[in-house]
Amino acid sequence: MPDSTHLETTQTPFICMRGIKAFPGVVANDQIDLDIYNSEVRALLGENGAGKSTLMKILYGFYRADSGQILLNGEPITIRSPHDARKVHIGMVFQDFTLVPAFSVAENIALFLPDRRSVLNLKEVNSRINELSERYNLQVDPEAMVSQLSIGEQQKVEILKLLLSNERLLILDEPTRVLAPHEVKALFRVLDSLRKDGYTIILITHKLKEVLECADRITVLRNGRVAGTLSRSEASEDKLVSMMFAKQLSGLRIAQKTVRDEAVCPLLELREVETRGEGAETSLKGINLKVYPGEIVGVAGVSGNGQKELGDVVLGMTKCISGTKLLYGKDFTNLSIQKTRKSGVAFIPENPLTMASVPFMTVLENAHV
Repeated sequence: MPDSTHLETTQTPFICMRGIKAFPGVVANDQIDLDIYNSEVRALLGENGAGKSTLMKILYGFYRADSGQILLNGEPITIRSPHDARKVHIGMVFQDFTLVPAFSVAENIALFLPDRRSVLNLKEVNSRINELSERYNLQVDPEAMVSQLSIGEQQKVEILKLLLSNERLLILDEPTRVLAPHEVKALFRVLDSLRKDGYTIILITHKLKEVLECADRITVLRNGRVAGTLSRSEASEDKLVSMMFAKQLSGLRIAQKTVRDEAVCPLLELREVETRGEGAETSLKGINLKVYPGEIVGVAGVSGNGQKELGDVVLGMTKCISGTKLLYGKDFTNLSIQKTRKSGVAFIPENPLTMASVPFMTVLENAHV
């Protein structure tokens, strides 16, 4: 059934997807109908494997549907590739960003522009970036190298790519999975500003609280089918969970806090640790930290204030110029990464795909590197 929750039921949908079916062997999408209206933030909600990303990659031309139809403002269109999608002003930010690390922000955006010339006018591109950055609070240095940007800043570049390319329907695939809480709030303010300026945004996610905070309407996918669509005023966490899993889930049991034995030695202790930041790295100064067995310790802060460098110190990638690092009560201040890892310390970086894996190798091969 087509969506029926839009306030203006007589309005023609901007995008209609009818009977979309893809990958029959695994039934990623099974006869999906979806209406997207102008100037709305639409959330596609569902657990992993529900078919959300597949459906939007079909709309963007990254995949092709085995059957079904797409209409733009009531007229049938054919989208065989991302090039076709971009011609009708549909853009997508993937979970894994498509930026060239060795290029600057302006160079990455210039390469994506549909009206780019054989000789790039980076001054003009910089001006356009600064204008949109200021307007939508997407501040990023056009001349900065992408390799030196945080994940949150790289996401801003991806959004700016779409805005400078005059895309009007923006598909964001799991945009908050790499962001800190304060960055999520900032992203939602950006989306609200874009919606007010006439942009249509599709937000792919599985996070209930986020869709209740920022989406105008929420469509739930389950097992490759549309389980239902609710307006934000109609939706609640309980309703959405019921639609996602076709049943009520029992409440979470929160374990009681345990009282730490003061005689227990911390697994990790940093005493007045300082480092010398090089290039874009942040210097650490007077860091004192204790992590005890069985603890989960959160390190909060605005991006670029030393969180990454703190992890590098613990792993041994960055040397201490002063202070002491203790692991299991033993001095590991400037021991090698190899000795630190052999002692049981592991590290998952903010961008595992580019910082901790070899893309052309298999999962098994990466696991043994």
